[in-house]
Formats: sequence, C-alpha cells, structure tokens
Amino acid sequence: MRKLTALFLGALLVIAATFPASAQDAPAARLSLSSVQTETFPQVSLAFEAYTPEGAFISGLTPGQVIVLEDGQPRPVDSLEEQTRPVQWVVAVNPGLPLAFQDANGVSRYSRVQQTLQDWAVIHPADLADDMSLSNADGVVFSHGPVADWVTAFLGMEINLRNNAQPTLQTLSFALDLVQDAPPHPEMKRAVLFVTPHMEQDQLGSLDNLLARALQSDISISVWMVDSAAYFAHSSATTFQNLAVQTGGNFYPFDGEGALPNPEEFLDKLRHVYALTYTSRLNTPGDHTLAVQITAGEIRAESPSQAFSLDIQPPNPVLVSPPAQILRQTPEDDKYNLKAMSPAAQPLEMLIEFPDGHNRRIVRTALYVDGQLAAENTAAPFETFTWDLSGYAESGDHTLQVEAEDELGLSRISMGVPVQVTVIQPPGGLRALLDRYSQYLAFGAAVLAGLVLLLILTSSRRSRLALARRRNERALYSDPVTQPVVVVQDGRKQPGRLPWSRRPKLADAPAYLVRLGPDLEPATGNPIPLNLRELTLGTDPVQSLHVLDHPSIAPLHARIRQNDEGDFIISDQDTVAGTWVNYEPITREGYRLQHGDVIHFGQLVYRFNLRKAPSKAEPRITYLNRDG
Repeated sequence: MRKLTALFLGALLVIAATFPASAQDAPAARLSLSSVQTETFPQVSLAFEAYTPEGAFISGLTPGQVIVLEDGQPRPVDSLEEQTRPVQWVVAVNPGLPLAFQDANGVSRYSRVQQTLQDWAVIHPADLADDMSLSNADGVVFSHGPVADWVTAFLGMEINLRNNAQPTLQTLSFALDLVQDAPPHPEMKRAVLFVTPHMEQDQLGSLDNLLARALQSDISISVWMVDSAAYFAHSSATTFQNLAVQTGGNFYPFDGEGALPNPEEFLDKLRHVYALTYTSRLNTPGDHTLAVQITAGEIRAESPSQAFSLDIQPPNPVLVSPPAQILRQTPEDDKYNLKAMSPAAQPLEMLIEFPDGHNRRIVRTALYVDGQLAAENTAAPFETFTWDLSGYAESGDHTLQVEAEDELGLSRISMGVPVQVTVIQPPGGLRALLDRYSQYLAFGAAVLAGLVLLLILTSSRRSRLALARRRNERALYSDPVTQPVVVVQDGRKQPGRLPWSRRPKLADAPAYLVRLGPDLEPATGNPIPLNLRELTLGTDPVQSLHVLDHPSIAPLHARIRQNDEGDFIISDQDTVAGTWVNYEPITREGYRLQHGDVIHFGQLVYRFNLRKAPSKAEPRITYLNRDG
C-alpha cells in the first residue's frame, strides 16, 4: 500500500508540474532543421524532424504538405522521403545505494536495469549502426563503438553501489562530453540515458549548465530514476522530469517493481527524419535563411529559421580556339561573283564555366560581333554558334564576345576576342572588266553592229561618198609620185608622215612615264604619255583614264595634273599600298615631279621624263684673289 501511495503521489507531482503550462499555453508541434546541403545548388537538400505536441514523430507527410521558406519566400518541394537513421547515445550510470536494493528474489534494481538494456541489445537490428558509449562517476568506460561491444562493456562494468557511493552530476557531464564528439554521420541524433537515484538539492547546482549544453547541441536526455517510491515525490524527481521534457527525452521512475520501458521507445522518435530537396531561386551570394512549414490536418507548424552561406556567381563563357584571321574570296571558276564568296559562315564554339562550383542549367547564349547581336541560342545546343559572313565584302578587324545566362537569370559577357576578316577582291583592270562583262559586251556589240548596219543601209549615199574618198586616198598612196617615202636615219628606217594619219600621242606629250623593272632599268611596254591636263591611274576603267592591272593597285590609285605653270603634280588617292616618289610616300596634297623621278604605284615602278629634258648646268669656276 505504501508503494502504491508513493506511485500515486509521484504521478500527481508529474501532472502538477505539467498542468500549469498546458492550461496556459497548449504545446504545439515542433519542427527542427538540420543538414542543409548546397553542393548540388540550385538543388538544395536538407533534413528536418516533425514532432507532435506529445513528442511523437509525425510520420507520413507528403510533398504537398510541406513548403520551404527561402529567405521568407515559399518554394515547392521537389522530393520528400522519410528515413530511419542510427542514433549516437550514451548510457550514464550514476552510482548510489538505491540501485543496490534487492527484491524478494534477491535481484537488485541495477540488475534489472542491466537485464533491460541487454534484452534491447539482443534484438537490436544489425544494420542499424548506433554509435554507443558508456560512462559512470569515474569517467568514460566505453566510447563510440557498436552495440555488441558496448553491451559487453556494460555488463562487465564495475560500479560501487554501497553506502559510500554518492550520486553526482559528474556522470551526466562525462556523458555530454562523449555525445558531443563528432558522430560518424552528421545526420545522427544525439541522446543520453541517465540512470540515477534521487539527489539532494545541493547536489544539483550544476544541472542548469548541463541543461544549457544539451539544448545548445540538441541532445535528448531521458532519465530513469531508480529509487524507492517514496522519493518519486522528491524535488529531484521534478527536476529530472523537467530535464527530460525540455530536451525532448522521457522520464521514468523505477522502484524495482514492474518492468522498465524498452529504450527503443525514446530512441525511435530520434531515428526518423525527413530528407527534402527543393530548387532554389537564390541569385545573390552571402547569408540566407531556410525554414520548413507543414500543414497536415489540424497540425500547422513552422521550424525556426536556419542560416546558411552560399557563393553564387554568374556563369563564365569562353570562346574556344577562335580563328585569328578569316580569308574570304571568290571561287576560281566564278571569281567575279561576289555572292559566291566563301566562307559564307564561320562555326564557333564556346565553353561555359561556373566559378562558384555550382553547375546550373543554361537557358540562353548569345554571340556579339562588334557589340551587336549576331547569333542567339535559346535551346540546346548552347555551346555552338554560326557567324554569318555573307555581308562582309571588305577587309576589317572585328571583336567577338559571347554571353551565357543561367536558370537563375545570372549572365556574363566574355572579354572581346579580335578576329581579322580579309576579303580578296576580284581582279580589276580593263581585261577584268572585259572578262567580267563579256556576255553583256557581246550583246552590246551585236546591238551596235545592228545599229551600224541600219545606219549603213539608211545612209547609202554617205557611204558611197566615203568609199570614193577612200579609193582616191589609196590611189594617191599607190602613185609613185605621191606615196610616202621611207627615210633612213641613224641606220634605222623611219616611217614617212602620211598627210591623213594622226601623229603619235607620245610625240605630242610634254612628259611621259617609262615602266621600270626591279633593277630600275626600262622594261618592256609602251610609255604612258602625259598629254592631258589631268590623268587618273588605277584598276577601274570607269574611274581611271589609264588602267594599271596589278593586285597592289587601287581602283582609283593616283592622279597627275599639269598646272598653269606647266608643272606636273602627282597625288595619291588614299590607297592602301600608297604612291611613292623617290621612295618617299606622297599624300592627297600632291608632289611636284622632276625629270627623272622614280615613282612607285603600289608595286609598279615608273620613271617620270620630260620630253625636253632640262640641260645640266655647267660648273662655274670662281677664282679667288689671294691678294684681295
């Protein structure tokens, strides 16, 4: 009867201790976060636990019942899995005479404790690798080993349970030291089973510090108070019960009668955890917060926010082996067709790096030429481009850049890469003109011949008079009296001057240009007479009066004009190869030519000669009077 009374008083004490809190503020469901992993960002994984107000694990949650709050913004859950995990826990035996008390069969209370823990170890699943430790008032007995080794150490542990054994909180302190060691797996929960008799108030002075350590490290403490039932209403019983409640553990008073609870009852709620993944939308580096919110039936709860740091940088695009020069030219069999210039396009390849180490999905890439958008990819493949070259008809230097944008909206443009596009123009000059427009010229010649024939047919009288005049001229030429005479001069035959022939242009010219070879000696070819007020030279017969057929010559290369004083002024027309006089470049402003000057038009060399070469001045000798 006395035992029953003590048990009843203890139960009333427990109810009294918890009643004010429940009456004033009903406990709510509890959520806690752990193991935030950002290695696969923007996929973020984390673990969380959910407990009912009574402390039972909330099982069976679905992704639709869970929301992640990322910096306060809701994010849907990608996956949710309920997992079972091992526990890191320590059994701490606090010695004292009450543990040695024996029942009618001679079995001590401590032996009952040993038997209960041994029975638990026997049925413990082999694949559930709990991390076990053992401590008593003397210190650490066994640390961080499997269950099989731990139970052997526990059964062989010697502990003083006689009159001189005084219970102490040092046993619990050793246990907290052990359980605060780094666990084999970061997701392991930590727990302590504190087996103790009652303790006097002066022996509980350091309990507040131990409670703070447990709360800071999220350590669950369950207490088996092994003592006479009379002490279940003792102040230490209330203290131990509060310790268990505040850390999420269980409190059980045991006087040797009945059965101790299976340790798995308080370990089971520590074994369950939810593994969750979601897609982050963070796009700024630095510190951020995470929380989990659940809505399951009438249970609505939100975890405290957990801070984490994340490095986020835009993707870094890089052009891979861009060409330094691209040569465009017409095909040999169609060299005047500018539309057939090749290459018409240049393939380019890029590489995308993530400086923050978080590979992400690319949603857009772009190619810029001289700062202008030239190509864009909004679907895979994102790493290749085709640069359209069909619009490049002139040589020039260009700058290439590439841009990459990821799924977070972060983008970066690469450094500029210079590329030279060289366009080889088709050959110029009169021959090129005839070759290029041969079909049109043939058609024009046919039309012209038709017009001439029509003119002849409609002007027969004029044609007959012209024919008669030509016959008279031929008769004059065939007459020995009137025909021209061949004059022999300096051993060479000189043609006589016909009265109806035109004089050679070279003879009329006050100056002329003589073609020179590489050794500056006269080369083959007719001189170029300078008998006009202005003569233009180049490869384009439309722009130039005299055509120079050479790749180094511009369509309009140089201009030679005669001023009112009779001097010849040569000027360059802003060409690439330039115009040079006596190996000095000249400009558009011009240069006054002297007899014998050497002129370079690009790579062609000429000498400027006056028809009447200036006489060389005779040297003048001046005698000095030594006396004067």
